[in-house]
Amino acid sequence: MRCAADVEMWDKMINLNLLVPMKLTHALAPILARSHAGGHIINISSVAGLRPSKYNAAYSASKWGLTGWSKACFEVSPMSLVAQTAHSFLAQASSSLVLKVC
Repeated sequence: MRCAADVEMWDKMINLNLLVPMKLTHALAPILARSHAGGHIINISSVAGLRPSKYNAAYSASKWGLTGWSKACFEVSPMSLVAQTAHSFLAQASSSLVLKVC
């Protein structure tokens, strides 16, 4: 049942990396908008969302989706909210985590 396991893994990956941030943003956006000061929502993605890896297709797709959704959602938002997507990656020279905000 390798195929069924792959589908379950895809479901979990898409849910965790795309649907949970989307639902959280939908819950928080009206609260931020009511503050009249607007707000910033930063979604944490990965460099895999910009350059997919053939070995991590589900992860790459979920992060690609998060990046695209963040951009599309806030380009048309009537609220004074700013969305940024931070893409993390491991730097090869030092093996430390680097966070780039786009």
